[in-house]
Amino acid sequence: MKRITDIFSQAKKERQQDELRCQSLIDRVCKSSPIGKKLIENALSNGVKIRMSDEIDALGTYSNESKEIQLNKESDDNTLLSTLVHECRHAEQTIQFGSPHYSMYTSVAIVRAKEADAMAHQCAATYQMRRTEVDAFLDFSTRHPGIMLAYQNEMEQSKDMNKALNKAFKAWYDDAKYVAKYDDKTLLCMSGGSSSLKAYKTTLSAEQLANAVCMKDGKPYVEPAFFNSRQVTTVTEIQAHKAAKIEKNHFRNFFRFGDIPTSADYFYVRQQNGTVLQPKSNIVSDLLIKQKVSGGR
Repeated sequence: MKRITDIFSQAKKERQQDELRCQSLIDRVCKSSPIGKKLIENALSNGVKIRMSDEIDALGTYSNESKEIQLNKESDDNTLLSTLVHECRHAEQTIQFGSPHYSMYTSVAIVRAKEADAMAHQCAATYQMRRTEVDAFLDFSTRHPGIMLAYQNEMEQSKDMNKALNKAFKAWYDDAKYVAKYDDKTLLCMSGGSSSLKAYKTTLSAEQLANAVCMKDGKPYVEPAFFNSRQVTTVTEIQAHKAAKIEKNHFRNFFRFGDIPTSADYFYVRQQNGTVLQPKSNIVSDLLIKQKVSGGR
């Protein structure tokens, strides 16, 4: 009986320590970063819970279903300070990945944009911490030097946070291997297909994506045209093939033969030798045609 009591006592002690650690992280961010403070306050006011966890393999996660942020308790506090801001920005994002009606092209675009947006805000908060939380600033800058350099250069030049967020957001896409890891997770998640009749039918325009993800002060801080650029829409040859296969395997295509068009046709494709192929179809033209057809009904 004593052993069981000791186990419960230890668990209670660890829980209290985790709660104190979470509160310390919250307090430190709020004292050192105005944008970080705003994101945390918004999350808490919307009912988001923040807790430590030893059950995740990432630095942090946010679940829209449970409205909970989990921070990896095995990670250093200097890393978790900016991670907390990152996850609070995810909690603020309204568009959710995983809706079966989104095309593969749009599913990849959403995951990329949400991560770039959260990283840009994480960068902005860490930049504000550079004098009071020096180790947190150095930690982020070491892990994501290109993003911090893009943000810092713009801030020093224009002093405009929205312009700096724009630069940091775009810099996220420059690390092809890092981006590809998110693409692989997206494809894995979507690979099971869907029994929904409308699955993979909705492809968002660049304007819709910018307005859904990159809003600050009532307007997008990233110009919509960026979302149609080669920098944003390039995937590997293997990933393009997988994306096309997922859509082709939907039950509505069972009795279709020949070359079946899919939203993967909108990707720029990076071959193994490094050559980047142009998209098979023009997304801007196709969306305009669909818009005219639906508008004429």
